[in-house]
Amino acid sequence: MELFKEILPGVRETVCNASPTQIQALLNLMLEGRVISKEYHQTLLHERDRDDLARKISLTFVEKCAMQLNCQDAISTASARTRILSDNTMDPGILAGKSYLELLYGDVDLPVLYKQIAETDQPSDNIIDDQDNNPDVFYTVESDESGEKVCLCSDTGEAYDKIAALAEYLLKDQQEKPEEDLFGSLVSDETAAERPGGCTEAKKRRSCSDALEAKRRKVVHSPALCVINADSITIPLGCSPVSQSNFHVQFSVTTISPAGRPPKAFEPSETPNLGYCPLSMEDIQVILAFAPLAQHVDFPAGPDVADINTCPGEVEVDRRPETPPVHSEQADKLPDHAEAFCRRLKSHFRDACRFVPMEREVSLDHLYIESGMVQCPTESRNTGRSAELRPCDPREKGKATVERSQLFQLPWKNNSRTKIVLIFGKAGMGKSLLVQKICRDWSDGNLPEYDFIFRFDCRKLSLLLEDRYSLKHLLFELSDGFREGNDEVYKYILQCPEKALLVFDGFEELKDQDGFTACSDSPPYREPLGIGAILAAIFQKKVLNGCTLLLTARPKDKLHQYLSRMDAVLEVVGFSMQQAELFLTRYFEGSPCYGEAVDLIKNCPYLFSHCYNPDLCRFICETVCEMGDEELPSTLTSLFVKFLLQKLAHSAKKGAPQRHRNIAGLAQVAWSFGQNHQNALTSYQFPSTEVMEFALNYGLVVPFTFPENSSSGKQECGYVFSSFVVQNFLIALHLVLAKEIKDKILTKYLRLLTKSKKFLSSWDLVPRFLSGLLFLRESLSSSFHFGEEGDLDIEKMVTKKQKSLSKYIRKLKIRDFGPDKLLELLHCVHETGDQYLLKHLALEVRSDLSFLGFPLTPSNVYVLHSVLRRSTREFALDLRGSTINSEGLRQLVILKNVTSFRASLSDAVQLWRHLWEAQEGEQLQSAMEKFIVVPFKAKTMKDIDDLSALVHTQEQLSKSKVDSAGSNTRLIPAVTELRQLEFTLGPACSLKGLQKLVGLLVAFPALQHLDLDSPNENEIGDEGVTSLSSVLRQLTSLETLNLSRNKITDLGAEQLAKALPSLPSLKTLSLYNNSIGDAGAEHFAKILPEMASLRVLDIHCNKITAAGAQHLTNSLRKCPRIQSVALWNPTIPHRVLDYLRQLDSRIRLL
Repeated sequence: MELFKEILPGVRETVCNASPTQIQALLNLMLEGRVISKEYHQTLLHERDRDDLARKISLTFVEKCAMQLNCQDAISTASARTRILSDNTMDPGILAGKSYLELLYGDVDLPVLYKQIAETDQPSDNIIDDQDNNPDVFYTVESDESGEKVCLCSDTGEAYDKIAALAEYLLKDQQEKPEEDLFGSLVSDETAAERPGGCTEAKKRRSCSDALEAKRRKVVHSPALCVINADSITIPLGCSPVSQSNFHVQFSVTTISPAGRPPKAFEPSETPNLGYCPLSMEDIQVILAFAPLAQHVDFPAGPDVADINTCPGEVEVDRRPETPPVHSEQADKLPDHAEAFCRRLKSHFRDACRFVPMEREVSLDHLYIESGMVQCPTESRNTGRSAELRPCDPREKGKATVERSQLFQLPWKNNSRTKIVLIFGKAGMGKSLLVQKICRDWSDGNLPEYDFIFRFDCRKLSLLLEDRYSLKHLLFELSDGFREGNDEVYKYILQCPEKALLVFDGFEELKDQDGFTACSDSPPYREPLGIGAILAAIFQKKVLNGCTLLLTARPKDKLHQYLSRMDAVLEVVGFSMQQAELFLTRYFEGSPCYGEAVDLIKNCPYLFSHCYNPDLCRFICETVCEMGDEELPSTLTSLFVKFLLQKLAHSAKKGAPQRHRNIAGLAQVAWSFGQNHQNALTSYQFPSTEVMEFALNYGLVVPFTFPENSSSGKQECGYVFSSFVVQNFLIALHLVLAKEIKDKILTKYLRLLTKSKKFLSSWDLVPRFLSGLLFLRESLSSSFHFGEEGDLDIEKMVTKKQKSLSKYIRKLKIRDFGPDKLLELLHCVHETGDQYLLKHLALEVRSDLSFLGFPLTPSNVYVLHSVLRRSTREFALDLRGSTINSEGLRQLVILKNVTSFRASLSDAVQLWRHLWEAQEGEQLQSAMEKFIVVPFKAKTMKDIDDLSALVHTQEQLSKSKVDSAGSNTRLIPAVTELRQLEFTLGPACSLKGLQKLVGLLVAFPALQHLDLDSPNENEIGDEGVTSLSSVLRQLTSLETLNLSRNKITDLGAEQLAKALPSLPSLKTLSLYNNSIGDAGAEHFAKILPEMASLRVLDIHCNKITAAGAQHLTNSLRKCPRIQSVALWNPTIPHRVLDYLRQLDSRIRLL
């Protein structure tokens, strides 16, 4: 134990200061040297706490040194008998069939044993085979005749190789060679060029292994010699072909005098003669240190010491002065070449991310609005490694909200390994703009923890034709940044991966994602790989381990297989209505139509409700700029048609038929590539040059460049649609105009009954545009679908598809639809503008509508409100967990035909306060009367806080007899009529929550059911039940009290028994699975006759014995109204229970 205390501080300091790559290298060598097992190796690799890791490594060292410490007496005895090795001889037969462990425990003098081993020419096979049983290395400090101290290493072949290989591995350049050894040409192109034909890394390892085997035989002949330099041993092993001698391991061995005397330090030895100095446990101090050495060191070679540059396995006598420690500021400072590259990269992002990607130049800093991000919990599935997103509970949303500045400060699963952050959201939510803002912030000096940012547009990566790349090529050639990185910068990134942030925008666009979630134990890659395979190596933390990955993606089914490997998963929820209004203000700021344009959009509520989506909001603004002060249409489809017709009208070069043919051709492109799950295309994939020029001239597609061939450096131009709105509209237009898509199969693209596998997650607007295009007004339809000259065939086809769609909607069983399908249908019908279909929906929609846990966007609320107000039927709405905003809730609640609604208590209280402050007395009274809260379930402290806010609101309203609007609103039905309350906070905060709840209970005069039983066991204990007992006398309407599974003892039972007789309406009392004993049973037996209303008593699974049961049975004779008593307890004998049941049939087991 003392040895463990001695070496732990040094090991802890080393482990805490070492990089993840160095720690992994150390553990790998310990595994290869059989110092630890494979299972323990995996355990240490996944150890998150550096302090615990240091303890486990130290314990391993202590275990390996235990044998040496057990041999101290034998060594001391041998040292007392002889000091000169040459004066002793030994029979060689003594060595036969014995291991070093057996010899060390034997009676043979240790110096004689050393000499005999040294004189043996060839070791026997038995000795070599038995080396696995020996300790790793035995160090004996001795004094020669001159009194100088030397360290004699008693080596055991393979055990010595373990330590030598460990030191050798730590010496080499941790970022240049190790990565290449593990991943071959994945890391660099040069490595692949140096290994033609069958020359693989395995050959190098075999040659190295052969060298070690030869050296093992040599070491068995003669003990290795370590002359102590000052007070430490420095082992600068750098003879491996892959070693660059950039690190060394320093083991410090110091003599510690007892009783607080000054320590006796070893002096440098002048002679190699061996001597003996017995060591005790207090004499050993081990220091592991990673310190940089000079790039080239000339080690002296003497007759007694082999050349370190050619012999991997011997220890060099180091007479050089100690290497001075490197100051931390020097270690943190960037090398000149890396700093220059960092400056150029920042300059690039500062220019490239200056403006928002749109037609007119608008500063990103001016227009960017911080949209909300919510951290989403994930939960593992029953099988496999996949996980699925669990919708964020709106009660936890305040805590889960994450600002952009906090994005890389989240609590990670493992700080020492690669961190992966996933940001997902529907199309148009502003993920790409967020990435642009992050790069811009970094270029301005923010995010100082990262020296490099590499941004990748996955749409571009999906167009790459080559299937073989290297990591270096990916970073410096395929990223959207400065592309002049050199080998020195690349080596620095490999050496310090924690300084790199890799951003993959549009992660779902990548191909070959199947290997991303492969097991981390899969073999390393050794050949040039495709983009997917390289990213898989990064994703699996096999390369650039320690870097940070930021992924943005649209929600797809395939996304779930990556969630278990994410450190954080966040959802972009878009703009609030206040943020959308701010965006409109900033967009039109400085334009001549500033005030009119903002009012124009806000006065069209349906279009304004879509402004929660940043991309849609920007599209609406661009349309208003294009149309001027013209009145906006009431649907998105009509808005886009007018916008496109306005653009086409500005062109005088092409005739109308040609323009419309170009539109149809571009729609065909959008459809074909959408079916292939591809959003980017190249120039040769357009049907004609005219179509490509048309799309570019009208801003429907935007170009970008990417390297087509890495060897030639030739640039290829690619294209993406300017917005997901444009792509969705063109896909819907193709469905309308394509003759091969018949009217009978057209309806499946509404995705109302079945979900088409060919539909992308970004096709949300396609069904709506499809419905709108088929029901365009006559003026727009004739000019857009058929051109100025018209096409009768197309007109007939469109009319036929329109009738088919109308017939399909009328036949739908709307009452069976879930919230997602119902809302999609409402959007589609609203886009048609057909009054008959709208009335049909109002009649067919079910009266009890539940949107429990389904997010209701502002546009969803608008179409739902539009249908409900047309109906003459009454509706009950369940809006809990819908994240509906206060204005949307108000619009639905004030409808006269909405008779009741359920929502989160916090949303309801917020609405009431808003109406109270707005002096809307009539709406306030209606909103309070319609709200249903029974039963109220308190699952978190937030629920208790909401309940407290409800009571506080009641108190505020009660202070005023008549509100400002003249309406009597003194009583809130949710307070005066609350009848059931369930408390399930669990053991963590149940006592705190109960103590807060106790002060609120008296505000609910109609409370009948109070349930404090929880599957997680609230464990309120005696303190909690005592607090509750103090207010029970005021709960005169209480009929059921459940205090089961709360660890109540006799003390709590006594306090509860005093309060129970004051409950005149109590019918059921449940106390099962507590710790109530005979004393508590006796207290209850005394008050049972006083409880005239009690009918059921459940007190089973406690600690009541036969004596307590007898007290209760005797009391039952005086309680004729009690119907049943559950009395089974493990401490009551069965024969006693049977006897009591014979006395009173109301006694039951459970």
